[in-house]
Amino acid sequence: MRERRFFAARNLELCFPEFDKTRRRKILKDSFHNLGMSVFETAMGWWASSRRMQGRYEIEGLDEVGKELAEGNGVILLTAHFTSLDICGRMLNHAGLSYDAMYRRLDDPLLQEIMRRGRERCAQTAISKRDLRGIIRSLRNNRPLWFAPDQSSWGSMTAMVPFFGEPSATSMATVSIARSSKARVVPFVAMRDGNKPYYRLRIFPALDDFPGDDPIADTLRVNRIIESWIRECPSQYYWIHRRFKHRPEEYGDAYAQKTSVDGS
Repeated sequence: MRERRFFAARNLELCFPEFDKTRRRKILKDSFHNLGMSVFETAMGWWASSRRMQGRYEIEGLDEVGKELAEGNGVILLTAHFTSLDICGRMLNHAGLSYDAMYRRLDDPLLQEIMRRGRERCAQTAISKRDLRGIIRSLRNNRPLWFAPDQSSWGSMTAMVPFFGEPSATSMATVSIARSSKARVVPFVAMRDGNKPYYRLRIFPALDDFPGDDPIADTLRVNRIIESWIRECPSQYYWIHRRFKHRPEEYGDAYAQKTSVDGS
């Protein structure tokens, strides 16, 4: 995965310029260890029995979702692409929360079907991110919807918004969906822990005054929430994604200068 190692190293260089090369290389190496773990965790999340989930996780703030649903609000579970994403989604379901999940369709139809079925072991329904009507319908039916808007985006609902201070093509779908559905945005993050119970799932109170009058400011607010989680444990984030592609020429190509990248 030399190309993906380069993308990850460049992302770390852009996001953590204050770290020295030794520290960034350590995060890079640890991030690939975590990616390797995620392969087995995804298999467990999609196919293991419920008994295997017992005692492996701790969850905080589940009542925050219940409180919003009791008031008749749909809930957007705002999360991010950490490497334990799939197994923690299964654990959220195991804890008693029935939810729907957004996903990006794959080009390979066989892999697409495998992923869809696997995700529906965790979520009640997997909804394509292009199915806007299905997304709004789920939320208006007072359903929680798992949504991770932290990967590079392009299209009508995209803006160049800072991520770790770097211009990044960012989806504004969180703002648009929240405004259209009147759903509440509830931040949710899950990370590995080296000690038992191994995984810690945290659900935070719904965002106040969201969405506001400025969709760019709202999207920046979402990015800063995700940044705060990444800073807690940078090696567990999904760094191999090209987060800074689609930048206009005046910003330059974030991945052009390979020779300057740590570890390449």
